[in-house]
Amino acid sequence: MKYIIIKKFGPGSQGWEDYAKWNGLEHCEEYCSIDAINRKKLFSPESPEDWENSVDQDFGIHMITNLEFAKRILSKFPDGDIVAIIKDPKNHTKKIPQNHTLMGYDIIDGFNDTSLITNWGGVKDGIKDLKLSKRALLDDIKYAYSLRDLLHKDFADDSHAENCEVWAVYKVTA
Repeated sequence: MKYIIIKKFGPGSQGWEDYAKWNGLEHCEEYCSIDAINRKKLFSPESPEDWENSVDQDFGIHMITNLEFAKRILSKFPDGDIVAIIKDPKNHTKKIPQNHTLMGYDIIDGFNDTSLITNWGGVKDGIKDLKLSKRALLDDIKYAYSLRDLLHKDFADDSHAENCEVWAVYKVTA
């Protein structure tokens, strides 16, 4: 499990109404996608302590490995949220903490950046009747994986779809 500090976005945020109308998300009560276009990554490691608590790999340095450290970082960003994420959740075997509430599943490109269910043109062009929850995520893990497999197959030449993966998204409470 990793943690990210991202900018809040959703109903009531500046730009939400236009975005929701453009993307057909008017039904959403919350925007829990981890899409970095709408929910900017607020943490980037700078100090030795930052690096000790972040994922030291391509496209993952914004991810934090320690919840207590993530909470300290969050205090620096009043417009931020802390979100717990699990890549490829069907293969996750560790116990989920009680203060983590599953919000749903997102499909994120191989750059750990763009959501292919809320902010990628190929979805509108190639996938009909996308079943997004009121949180702008997928509720069913089997559906999320079948959609990921479809993206791998039908959009194999697209750099976003090529290595996309299912991510479980959790709200973290105190």
